[in-house]
Amino acid sequence: MIKTKLYIYIAFILLATTSIIYSCRKPQALEDSEWDERMSGGDCTVFDESAGAFGNVINGLSDEDRRVHGVGDGFFDKTFVPVSTTSPAVGLGPVFNQLSCVRCHINAGRGTPPLSGQPYQSMFFKLSVPGVDTHGAPLPVPGYGAQLQDKAIAGTNPEGTVMITYNYITEKLADGTDVQLRQPIYQFANLYTSMPANVLYSPRVSRSNFGMGLIEAISEESILRNADPNDINGDGISGRVNYVYDYITHQGNCIGRIGWKAAVPNIKNQVAKALNEDIGITTSIFPIEYETTQQGGKIELPDSIVNALTFYMKTLAVPARRNVKDETVRTGKKLFIVSGCVKCHADKHETATDVSFKPLSGQIIRPYSDFLLHDMGLALADGRPEFDATGNEWRTPPLWGIGLNQRVNGNTNLLHDGRARNYIEAVMWHGGEAQSAKDNFKKLTKAERDALVKFLESL
Repeated sequence: MIKTKLYIYIAFILLATTSIIYSCRKPQALEDSEWDERMSGGDCTVFDESAGAFGNVINGLSDEDRRVHGVGDGFFDKTFVPVSTTSPAVGLGPVFNQLSCVRCHINAGRGTPPLSGQPYQSMFFKLSVPGVDTHGAPLPVPGYGAQLQDKAIAGTNPEGTVMITYNYITEKLADGTDVQLRQPIYQFANLYTSMPANVLYSPRVSRSNFGMGLIEAISEESILRNADPNDINGDGISGRVNYVYDYITHQGNCIGRIGWKAAVPNIKNQVAKALNEDIGITTSIFPIEYETTQQGGKIELPDSIVNALTFYMKTLAVPARRNVKDETVRTGKKLFIVSGCVKCHADKHETATDVSFKPLSGQIIRPYSDFLLHDMGLALADGRPEFDATGNEWRTPPLWGIGLNQRVNGNTNLLHDGRARNYIEAVMWHGGEAQSAKDNFKKLTKAERDALVKFLESL
C-alpha cells in the first residue's frame, strides 16, 4: 500500500513538472490553421511583446552562428569615429547622416519623421538627377552623391539639411467621419554649394530590420506568382518586380526585395550601401564615397565585419501574431480581405529550400506583402525613379510586427516618409492601384473600421 501511494505521488510530481515545463514553452492551444497564423516567421518566430521584440535571434543557430550574430550585433550598436587607435569602428565621414546603425534603427525598429520644424534623426533623403548609370541605377548628384549628408566631422561642412513642415488636409469617410491627413513639405537649407535645378529627391524613414533573412530567402516563384504587370486578371492591380543590380556578384536583372522601392536584391548589398551612404564607411563593395570629397581607395571596414553585420540582420526573428482567436480580430481580417488590401499585402510566402542554412529554409511565412512595385498615385509619389521603379511606384511594405511599433519605437508612423500617424491615415493616403481598396475602406462603418484596425494591431 505504501509502495502504491509512493508511485502515485511520483506520478503526480512528474505530471505537475511536465505541466510547468510545457507552460513555459510556446503556447500550443490553438488549432493548426490559427497556430500557423501566429507563426508569422515560421520556425523563425519569437513570442515576445516587449520593447525588444524586434531584436531577437532566430532558433536553430549553432554556437558559432550565435557568436557571429553577436559580433554583428555589437557593430550595429557601435558609434563610428573618424580615426582611433583603440576602436575598430573607424572611417566615419567626412560627411554622414548618423554615427551608428542603431541610431536610425532603434531597437532594430523603424524611424520616425520630426515634428514640424524640428531636425530629423532617423530619416534621410535620396538624391539623383534624371537618367541612369551603367548599372541602371539613378545618377548621383554632382558634389552630393546619392544621399544628402546633413552631418560632418570636424573641419568639414555638412552638405545641407532639409526643413520639414506640414500642411493638413481633411478627407471625409462615408459615415461623415473626418480624417485629418498630414502632408509634408520639404525645403532644402544650408546647402554647402548649389544643387542642380533638376535634382530629384525622395524622403525615407528607416525601416525595421527583423525578418530580413526570411525576405531574402523567399523563393523567386513565390514572388513572381503575385506579379501581374499587365493586369491580365483585370482587377486593377498590376504589381511588378523591380529588377536591379547586385554590386557583389556584378549581375543585373536581379529581383529587388529590400528597400522602399525594392531597389536592393539582398542584405549584404543593403548593409554595404547603408555603411557607405549613411555613415560614410567604405568597404570592398563600395570603396568610393560618392559625396562632397569623392574620396576613395581605402577600405575602412573589412569584409569580416560586413559579413557579421549581414549575418546579424539575416538572423533576426519575427515577432508572433497576437490575439488570433479574438472575434473582432477575425472580423477585421475578413474585412482586410474583402476590401482588397490582401491583393498587395499578400498574406503568405514560402522560402526556398537551402540545405546550406536550414533555419531559413522551406518556411511558410506571413509578412503581408507581395514585395512588388505598385503605382500608389500622385499623392504618395516622390517623382524619383529607381531602377525599374517609377516615381509613382513603391514596394508593398510588410505589415508583420506593425502592431508592436508603438511599444518598440514609441510611435505608430507609417508610409515611406512617416507622414501617416496611424493605420487609418495610412489607408487614406493610398491611391493609384490601391484606390479601390481605399474606397472600400471609406464605406466601412466605425465598428468595421475598428475591427480592421484591431486586426492590424494583431500583426
